[in-house]
Amino acid sequence: MWISPNHQETDFNSLLSIDDKITIFVDRTLGWQLDIANICINGKKDNYGNIVIEAIPHSGYAVLSIVFSYFEMIGKFINGYDKNGSSQTHFVKGIYLVFPELENFPKDSVNDFLEALYEGARCGLYHGGLPDSRIVLFGQSNCPIFYHNGCKKIIINPHLLIPKLVEHLKKYESDLRNPENEILRSNFENRFDFLNKPFD
Repeated sequence: MWISPNHQETDFNSLLSIDDKITIFVDRTLGWQLDIANICINGKKDNYGNIVIEAIPHSGYAVLSIVFSYFEMIGKFINGYDKNGSSQTHFVKGIYLVFPELENFPKDSVNDFLEALYEGARCGLYHGGLPDSRIVLFGQSNCPIFYHNGCKKIIINPHLLIPKLVEHLKKYESDLRNPENEILRSNFENRFDFLNKPFD
């Protein structure tokens, strides 16, 4: 049985090491989510820069549906959260993890942005199929996500957002591979084991 795009159950011992778990987690997140989303919105090129898969026109909203779970997911892994629920808290945590520069902006504006992003994008996508009117997709923006304080709109460039998430995931993987990051690794394993526990 395939447990990630590049690995089957038989590739590992029955008792997974933490490095095995990291390998599976990263392979799943890249291969079953981020890489697919990136091909949809940006296409795929070979090592010589030739286009081998064309981007899919009008795929922006589908791409957001694929990747917007990343923020809540990464927030829960970082915290070692071993329960269900607490979505908004961990979504916000994940946004700060991917975009730490938010700490440098006025708190009121950031809170407005986070509330609109959670309700308008995350909840809009997963409960209504599309984000609400506060969310605007614009492929020419030079930022992955930008909050326009004047009109209270969030501008998302999905072409840039996916590479930003891939960059964050690879940094997280690198930190997890470092045995000195004991709390980070313990929290990761706690969340991984919770999600992958056998059914009763």
